[in-house]
Amino acid sequence: MMKQRLIAPLTLVCAVAFGAMPASAAKVPAPPANTVGVSTSIAIPAGIAKAPFTTAAGKSVSLNSLSGVTILIPMLTLCPEVCPFTTGNILQLHARLQAKQATGVQIVALSVDPQRDTKARLAAYAKQLGVSPSSKQLQFWRGGSASTKKVMKFFGMRTDRLAVESPAPKDWWTGKPITYDVDHSDGFFVLDANHKVKFISGLAPRFVGTLSKALKGYLSEEGLDTLAHPGPGWTPSQALQAMAYVARRPL
Repeated sequence: MMKQRLIAPLTLVCAVAFGAMPASAAKVPAPPANTVGVSTSIAIPAGIAKAPFTTAAGKSVSLNSLSGVTILIPMLTLCPEVCPFTTGNILQLHARLQAKQATGVQIVALSVDPQRDTKARLAAYAKQLGVSPSSKQLQFWRGGSASTKKVMKFFGMRTDRLAVESPAPKDWWTGKPITYDVDHSDGFFVLDANHKVKFISGLAPRFVGTLSKALKGYLSEEGLDTLAHPGPGWTPSQALQAMAYVARRPL
C-alpha cells in the first residue's frame, strides 16, 4: 500500500524561525506555501558535507564540492510505486531549468539504495531517460554504505527494506526478479551556495503529465492507479519556486 511518506528532516525543523521580510529583500522570490515545506537555515556539518559520493559518470563528489544552489532529492532506480514519479518530476524540473537557461543551480538525485544502485546502474538509468551521466545540472549520485547512512541520518531520510510480493517484479536492467523492495521517505531539500539547508519539503511527489515509457514500465498496479489519480504532493513548479527563493532571484 502506497503511503504519503513524510520526511522528519534533520533534527531539522526543530528551530525554524519565521519573521517579516526586510524591505531590502522585497524583490526576493517568495518561498512555496507552508503546506509544501518550511524555510530554515541549518549549516551542514563538515563531516556530512565532505562525505564522499560518486556520480553516474564516475566523478568523485561531495556536498562540499557543489557550487550555487542545489536541490537534493532522495530516490532509487528500483521502485514500482513512487520513485518513477519522483524521477518524472526531476526530469520536468530539469527541462524547465534548461528552457530558462538557468545557471548556478543543480539537481542532485541521491540514491538511498547504494547496494543495488551502482555507478553502472545509475549511468544506464540516466541514459534510458535521455540524460547524460555526466550532466552537471542533473546529477545522479551514489555513495558507499557509510556515506549514505551518514547523510541520510543528518537529513532525516528513512529507508525500510521490505519483502517482495509474489510474483516479484523484474529488474528493468538485468531482467531478473528483484529480491527486496525499499520503502523510503520522500521530499526534497534546497541548499544554498554556502552549504546551508534553506528549504525542506517532506511531501511525496505529485506527478502530472505524460510519464516516459521507461518510467511507466516500472509502475506496479498501485503506481498506475496513482498515475491516473494523482494525490497531493510536491510539484516541479513548487521545487523551482523553492530554488528561486534560495537563489534570491527568479529562475
